[in-house]
Amino acid sequence: MPLPEREWLGHARPAWVDGDDPIFLTICGRSRGINQFARPDVWEVMLRASARLQVRALWTPLLFVAMPDHLHLIARIPSRAGISTVVRSFKHDISYKRTLEWQAGFFDHRIRDDDSYRAKWSYVMLNPVRAGLVSRPEDWPYVNIGQAPGRDAMTSHP
Repeated sequence: MPLPEREWLGHARPAWVDGDDPIFLTICGRSRGINQFARPDVWEVMLRASARLQVRALWTPLLFVAMPDHLHLIARIPSRAGISTVVRSFKHDISYKRTLEWQAGFFDHRIRDDDSYRAKWSYVMLNPVRAGLVSRPEDWPYVNIGQAPGRDAMTSHP
């Protein structure tokens, strides 16, 4: 029996959602299991692309972790910029410098409160440990921390 067709969900933020809520993003490489992203040369290009978006006020990265075949980010993306537009710009900027194969689209999830922020933060930081790449999160070199969750993480701005 064939599987039902999945409805394509857009990445537009509803008008009633606070445009300053952090967004949890997962961006994958086309081929799973191939290390495209956890390499020093690619990491530098990704950090520069991220910084360019930040200078243009298109996003504020709070946490950025590169895994071999996918990226995790927690970022603030203003409503005026649009999540899809910013992710597309990020991928394009990186691909201009390095030949990478991206999976179409990405996964996004709005972080609604401090508990969710801390849970997503922990999930992302422990990802390299769960994957068996390091024994401690602080040993993974492909991490960029912009704003760690602390007291009132959702209301404090970098």
